[in-house]
Amino acid sequence: MSGWSINFGKVGKLGRRRRKAVKVPRKVLPRIYSCPKCGEDSIRVVISRDANTAKVSCGNEKCGILAEVPVAKVEQPVDAYCKFADLFHSGKLV
Repeated sequence: MSGWSINFGKVGKLGRRRRKAVKVPRKVLPRIYSCPKCGEDSIRVVISRDANTAKVSCGNEKCGILAEVPVAKVEQPVDAYCKFADLFHSGKLV
């Protein structure tokens, strides 16, 4: 047994190098949207789940456009903004 010589120093270094895991950043939906009337990034959407409506309002003092659009329970604020933009571009909102 005295003639045995074991070298454990290189055991962990055999084989290929391990690649680093690349994390893909998740895309998040915006919270503030562009106003179709004044062009500023100042539209906020507040959803009331109890009344199934969303208040869409521009925070710009000059514009101040405000609308209330119906939303379903599963819809997100971006869906309410799209409905608001459709109403504005169709001429139903001034």
